[in-house]
Amino acid sequence: MQLEGKLIRYLDKGIEFLGILQEKNPQDTNPLVMPLDTTNNMNEFIVHFERFNQCLNANNPLIPLNSVKILSPIKNPLQDVICLGINYMEHAEESMRFKKEVFDGKRDEAVYFAKRVNECANPNDDFHIAGRTTQLDYEVELVVIIGKDCKNTTRENAMDFVFGYSIANDISARDLQLKHKQWYAGKSLEGSFPLGPCIVLR
Repeated sequence: MQLEGKLIRYLDKGIEFLGILQEKNPQDTNPLVMPLDTTNNMNEFIVHFERFNQCLNANNPLIPLNSVKILSPIKNPLQDVICLGINYMEHAEESMRFKKEVFDGKRDEAVYFAKRVNECANPNDDFHIAGRTTQLDYEVELVVIIGKDCKNTTRENAMDFVFGYSIANDISARDLQLKHKQWYAGKSLEGSFPLGPCIVLR
């Protein structure tokens, strides 16, 4: 069996599993999940994907998605989340208004920053950050999951290293960003990166 579709991590009767989402179509309101019996650690699954992909069991019983709790597909990222900031024109204009500056329409260099994520928040859980900020903001983001070590890649072969895609909320404490004059503290509060619900394979 070759793996296709969407990967999820879920909780069933108190035990964590990885699974493949089985949808009849994008509007399927009652999708099923095929449990994977390889590992319940998504990082391990990604790193050893080629090996795991050769031994998937297509005969595992399907279970209803609505009978389990969906977790963030990756629990503990292996490193900081690297973000591309101010990545479209409307956001650039909004950012300059927030800083009370005039945007001249030019963006010569990409803006990268790191977000410390010890543990991703689950996509459907309530969100609580208390005490340190009074100016929370959130932005939906496309997440690109790198599946292999890479360095000095070219545009032509960059996609060879992409495992898949997900979505996340990039939650920020804007007052901490302004206070610290850089983004790390305001971007890295505990629970500030709800991820998922799934990974779409490239």
